[in-house]
Amino acid sequence: MSTPLVTWTRAFRHSLRLQWHQGASWTVVFAAGSIAAAKAYEAAYPTAASRVLLARSVQGNYGLQGLYGVARRIDTVGGFTTWRMTWMIGLLAGAWGLLSSTRVLRGEEQDGRRELVLSGVITASGALLADMTATASLLFCSFIVYGVSLAGAGLPAGGAFALAAGTLAVGGFFAGVGAVTSQLFADRRHATGLAGALLAASFLVRVVADGTRTLGWARWTTPLGWLENIRPFSGTNLVAGVPLLGGAFFFVAIATCLLAARDLGTGLVAERDRTRVRSRLLGGMAGFTLLTERAAVVTWAAGIGLYTFVLGLLTKDVTSFIRQQAAMQAILRLLGIASFNRPGDILGMMFVFAALPIALFAVVQVGAMREEESSGRLDAILARAIGRSRWALTRLAAAIVGVALVAIISGVLAWAGAAVHDSGVPLPSMLTAAANCVPVAVLFLGVAAAAFGVVPRACVPVGIGAVVVSYFLELVGAMTKAPGWVLDLSAFHHVAPAPAAPIDAVAAVVMVAIGLVGVAIGTAALGRRDLVTA
Repeated sequence: MSTPLVTWTRAFRHSLRLQWHQGASWTVVFAAGSIAAAKAYEAAYPTAASRVLLARSVQGNYGLQGLYGVARRIDTVGGFTTWRMTWMIGLLAGAWGLLSSTRVLRGEEQDGRRELVLSGVITASGALLADMTATASLLFCSFIVYGVSLAGAGLPAGGAFALAAGTLAVGGFFAGVGAVTSQLFADRRHATGLAGALLAASFLVRVVADGTRTLGWARWTTPLGWLENIRPFSGTNLVAGVPLLGGAFFFVAIATCLLAARDLGTGLVAERDRTRVRSRLLGGMAGFTLLTERAAVVTWAAGIGLYTFVLGLLTKDVTSFIRQQAAMQAILRLLGIASFNRPGDILGMMFVFAALPIALFAVVQVGAMREEESSGRLDAILARAIGRSRWALTRLAAAIVGVALVAIISGVLAWAGAAVHDSGVPLPSMLTAAANCVPVAVLFLGVAAAAFGVVPRACVPVGIGAVVVSYFLELVGAMTKAPGWVLDLSAFHHVAPAPAAPIDAVAAVVMVAIGLVGVAIGTAALGRRDLVTA
């Protein structure tokens, strides 16, 4: 006979199973990215004099500080690593937290699986607490692994664990935000969208606070500002992180109260469907796919576009900074950039970093296919006169179209950001840079698609793992002057920093071809296996 404790434990373990793949992937990203930044700094600035010169050149450069944050003790490895990585890993941790909470709360309820859980000896609030406890457990494990990894790489242990604690506290904060938005809306898309918008707003406030002379106080009004104010490796102030932990508990408590005020399967915010029915799109599989995936395209394009817009705004400042840094120029030459005079070349170089989230978007599209299968919705689609191959090829073709749209929108917004400061960056050059990011995304789409056909439950970890390993192989390999054959193993090594360097057409064709082979493998394997639910 099941007792409340036994049922709660089962719900907790089920939530862990749903989340641990993502948790492991994000932890690898945090640790690998931070360690790569530390090793790159040691290689580029090996002497005390070069590090002091770097620190002096960054001080007062509000463009760089707007992007990366206030530079504190960047004449040390720990200080530079914190300055260079905190903005990125803070955003990623927040994204992890909100995606996890909205998935296990609103996603499970929307797909009808929450009703099965509540048929046991457990209350709705008990199930919510089981889910959030699972999320908190994974965040804590990530904190331990991340901190140990940084300390093992030679960074001071105190600062390493302070950076890890602040980063994962941001994840907990936005997991709480996602828990609240999951009570407000009846579908996961709106819940995730609102939580993501709040994360983006937090980033923008932090950029304004650090990028201006008079608004530094605004750093205390945003979660990403609280993370920055912890100041690992430069007079650690853990008190600044208290609002992050307090906010996480506060939002979970609010979510629990809101849950009691609604019925299962509903949201507190009444949604009115004012969308005109486009019956032409519902007449076939292709139109239906485009209709259902447009929200994902808009969301990712807005997120990546915001990042590239900020890059465009900072182009002049970054160009001025690089012109003064001989060590930085040497690193960029290793990446294939020979010119440092034209802002368009520098923006094209920075735009290469957008290839990473665009590739992740491609993998996430395969994850959406897997979610459609695991939730049982695919059974209803295949019950019609639609074969598995047709469904898979239509979804993957729509994903490729989505990748192209996200890349183009991001390129246009990067140009718009540069145009605000009259940086003289032509629009065609940024469209070229955008198109340059598509082949590598198609490659990883094929990798994830092949995994979806062969090992469906692991398709997202395999896809994200391939992206992360390839990216950091290129990043670390370039900084450490690894042999050419090692760098050639990374797909990102073949993404030229256009327009600063010409696009490698042969590499682009090969990557697209490999991606299409992966699509063919995944489609064929799907037709020969049973559908696998969660």
